[in-house]
Amino acid sequence: MATTAPHQQPTPERFFNAINAYEQTEAMKAAVELEIFTAIDEGNTTAATIAKRCEAAERGVRTLCDFLTIHGFLTKEGAQYTLAADSALFLNRHSPAYIGTAIEFLLTPRLREGHARLTEAVRREAPRWAKKRWSPKIPTG
Repeated sequence: MATTAPHQQPTPERFFNAINAYEQTEAMKAAVELEIFTAIDEGNTTAATIAKRCEAAERGVRTLCDFLTIHGFLTKEGAQYTLAADSALFLNRHSPAYIGTAIEFLLTPRLREGHARLTEAVRREAPRWAKKRWSPKIPTG
């Protein structure tokens, strides 16, 4: 028997969050590649100074930083941007806990293309590579 959460009104929020998740992915990718978080950590806190440090257009940097602010990666007071605590720790290239290089792996064109064709893969039951009955060699002992 199916169960539902008690006394919660239906809302399309989760649907829209899922559909728009790619926007956050692309914004994070751009911010890491441009070193936006590192630039802010270095003291570049306005769109103009961040743009200069990142060699990017000021308007584009402002739009990207405002998007990152909306999603909690940055904070903004007036025209000044600052890093959220987790952004400072994990997305600043100078931090020993920097994980920005994970983008190079997680967002490789091959992985992204595979996800872009997910409907096709589901219709076929399995991706072509899975039909070869490949199995990794797992060491025993």
